Amino acid sequence: MAWLVEQHLLMSVTAQRRDIHDPEVVLNFAEQVCNQVRLDYLTCLTVADIVATNETLWNSWKRSLIATLYDYAKQQFSQGLQTLLDNQVKAKEHQELALLEIRAKNTALSALQIEKLWQRCPLDYFLRNSPQQISWHTCLLAEFKGDLLVKVSNRFSGGGTEIFVYTQDRPNLFNKVVTTIGAKKLSIHDAQIITAKDGYVLDSFIVTELDGSELPFDRRRMLETALTESLTFELVNKQRLRENINWRIFM
Repeated sequence: MAWLVEQHLLMSVTAQRRDIHDPEVVLNFAEQVCNQVRLDYLTCLTVADIVATNETLWNSWKRSLIATLYDYAKQQFSQGLQTLLDNQVKAKEHQELALLEIRAKNTALSALQIEKLWQRCPLDYFLRNSPQQISWHTCLLAEFKGDLLVKVSNRFSGGGTEIFVYTQDRPNLFNKVVTTIGAKKLSIHDAQIITAKDGYVLDSFIVTELDGSELPFDRRRMLETALTESLTFELVNKQRLRENINWRIFM
């Protein structure tokens, strides 16, 4: 009981402020907790503490973070505290589960198409996205042929509203997205900034309304439109600048 009182913020701080997909972070957390019984008690205390402090602080995104850290720590205890969790194994598990998701809802997508899409993605992509997110992204990209894709959904992130941005990487892209999100008065809880091997980004942002709730349909569509317009304008300006430079060189 004394240990729980002393460490009552450990899980909350680790889940919200550390990279819980990093095996070293998970191992360090598990070493401080020591065993599965303490982990169970600490999880219950963490949730109760957040809700007791302010009910509005407990939302689907925080629930998702706590659950993910709990699952990783449980895996660490099962494996033992002598070695780090294997990222290759975790990534493979996410791929296999994502493949089942895809097969359940998109039978037209061939194994070759999926493999070609996934070959472009670094290991981090499969670690930092859930199987549901990977499945959603894969189905979107399999049908997409343009230069910019922005999609907003409540269905796949496990908490909060996810913004998925796929476009060619370029300077100030992150700032442009964050500025647009901020202009809509939203809270950003997480950002996964991942660049594929071909130079395109697979960026995901988890956002909520200021009260911690997920975005309703009209707000999601409005945000999708605002981001698409903002990033399209930037693409057009970039293309015009390139054309002007080429014209001057030709002259």
